[in-house]
Amino acid sequence: MHAILQRPFKPVDSTFSVIEAFDLQSLADQLREEKSFIEQGRNGLTLTRDDNHTMVLTVAKAGKVVHEYSPLGPITVVVLTGAIKLMTNTDKQQTSLTSGMAATFAPDVTHRIESQMDSVFLIIIGGRQ
Repeated sequence: MHAILQRPFKPVDSTFSVIEAFDLQSLADQLREEKSFIEQGRNGLTLTRDDNHTMVLTVAKAGKVVHEYSPLGPITVVVLTGAIKLMTNTDKQQTSLTSGMAATFAPDVTHRIESQMDSVFLIIIGGRQ
């Protein structure tokens, strides 16, 4: 079954279903049509959330920064389209990612994501061990 974006959107709890599929391109297209993206240049949708992981689909216009965040679990960022820059605040480390690339870092690392061009990416946060 494919999740469809209808507001309010309730994140899928993976403990209740075996397989849930997401048409990420279609969802990203819909996110770009919403007021938040039009006015602020970024928008996101939590696709799944449970004790083990959270997955957020994010769309952002070039130059937009996704707020500073310090996750409780390990984080993975996967760029679907575009280009982003990941920056940590603890040691000023940074890396750039383009379509098809991913990066991961440890829990509790405060970071921010800056969109270098119009981008779509997944943020996957693991559960706290």
